[in-house]
Amino acid sequence: MTSKKSSTAISPFDLLPDEIWLKIFTELPVATICLCRVVSKKWYYLSLDETLWQYHSSHLFKPGPLPPRTSSTLNSWESFYRLQINWQRGNATKTFNFKAHNNKVVALKLRGDILVTGSTDDFIGVWNIKTGECKNKIEVGADIICVDFIEHKDVIACGSYYGEFGCKLISFSTGETLGKFAEEQWIGTQCMDMNDEYIALGTFKGMIHVLLWKDGRKVALFHVHSNRVAGVRLLGKNIVMSVSSNGAIDIFDITSSGLLYQYVPSRTSINICSFDNNVDGHDILCIAPSGAIFHIRWEDLPPPSFNEGEREGEDERIRRIYSREPMMIYENNNVPCRLLCAGIDSKYNHGVIGSLISYPPQGHLLIYPKVNSESVDVTNGIRGFNEVTLPPSIDTTVFNILDIDDERVVAGCTRGWIYCFEFTVDQEKEKKEKNVKGEEENEEIKNSRLSFKTTQSRMSLKKFSNSVPVKTKCNTWPNEKEADNNKENSTENLIENLYVNCSFEKFDSDQERGHEEIEEKEGEEKEETKQVQNGNEEFTNEENFIKDIKDLYCNNKVFI
Repeated sequence: MTSKKSSTAISPFDLLPDEIWLKIFTELPVATICLCRVVSKKWYYLSLDETLWQYHSSHLFKPGPLPPRTSSTLNSWESFYRLQINWQRGNATKTFNFKAHNNKVVALKLRGDILVTGSTDDFIGVWNIKTGECKNKIEVGADIICVDFIEHKDVIACGSYYGEFGCKLISFSTGETLGKFAEEQWIGTQCMDMNDEYIALGTFKGMIHVLLWKDGRKVALFHVHSNRVAGVRLLGKNIVMSVSSNGAIDIFDITSSGLLYQYVPSRTSINICSFDNNVDGHDILCIAPSGAIFHIRWEDLPPPSFNEGEREGEDERIRRIYSREPMMIYENNNVPCRLLCAGIDSKYNHGVIGSLISYPPQGHLLIYPKVNSESVDVTNGIRGFNEVTLPPSIDTTVFNILDIDDERVVAGCTRGWIYCFEFTVDQEKEKKEKNVKGEEENEEIKNSRLSFKTTQSRMSLKKFSNSVPVKTKCNTWPNEKEADNNKENSTENLIENLYVNCSFEKFDSDQERGHEEIEEKEGEEKEETKQVQNGNEEFTNEENFIKDIKDLYCNNKVFI
């Protein structure tokens, strides 16, 4: 009996409230929290608490604020934390590839689950990046050097360097040509960007053309420099930014065709330019032909009040942001290998750079160092970078173009293949864990209800057993006093004998405690249900028996 009591004893740790345990868990490393899940059910459920993982996620973005969890596949803060850790370490949870073109992939654009690719084989491919399915393959009739698209507007724009057109617009759904821009003085498209109204094209001769893509009407023409345009970006409604290969960053007003600001952050030429994928970000990552890297940022303004927001338009706010000098976030002038492509996202501190080791040709995807609000100066080559883990079969692949989003890196190689590296957690596994958790909770609720019904039936049974009606006096023979006394004694003895010899049992307190201890050891639902049913049948038999006894004695139908 002593061992039974000790097995059901309550630990003093179980008496601590959940808030104290969560405070303790916040001081533990994440690896230790995962080990705590196998200790007990309580610790398992506490380790899944959303506030706990939100706290640990905020440490990944210090000293900056914690960004919102907006991705559709992230259903918890734990998934968010694991995604960021996978990004920082370069641990892709899923890798797949597919053949997209016959020649090398020179252009791609990723938005959501839709990927548009372009190659020198004169074709544009539209793909579902989740499945690798080709939704459409469109022949353009010229080499492709850059692409962009707006799915809800049903339009794809592609630029050509050697073709007879500078830019062609194609229907996203049908593949039909909607229009093309071509001029006699057009010399080599290098880059493009488009929004719901404008399309901006940067050329090899340093000119920027801004057109209304719906009707092809030219709105503005900016002659930046004699050098080529490395990148172009539309800001707001009427502002365009360009990055020239001579290292200058220019910001123009489309309506007035005037230059607003010009910055030369680094006295070096620019070969590759990557704009911030975050729509609310103001970052630019530039790579020089020598391999030098510099990353600059314009700090955002504090959110305006309600009245200020009405007075200040979007373009005016952008002018105020870019009127200040940018800050240098990262600079590295000692990169020994050649860098071919890059992509950054300041929202989640994501960044990837594609590099090439000279000989034999071997490509790498390097995780860009953590982007925060503090200036960083690293001069140790690429040793400060983490590397995306590549399967052995693609170690010799050279990536020359890439794009990123919240959860994946998509890269095109020189052999015409597309490689996708996803950093998301296993959503199916999480769903199974949640289903198991829900089933366990339902099981506990069901067991508690069964236990309550069992206890209630026993209490009712005990109550009725203590209140059996006994008729103490019978007036069958009113003239015989001794007969009355004998009848009374014999009636009491009869009732007592009938009750003692009936088919149901009396449950005393010791039997109840013993039965409850047995039930605690039995964990299967079928046995408990069977016991409840048996208890209910016994209770019903006793109730019917007592009712019959009442009827017999109340109606004076029992004769001794």
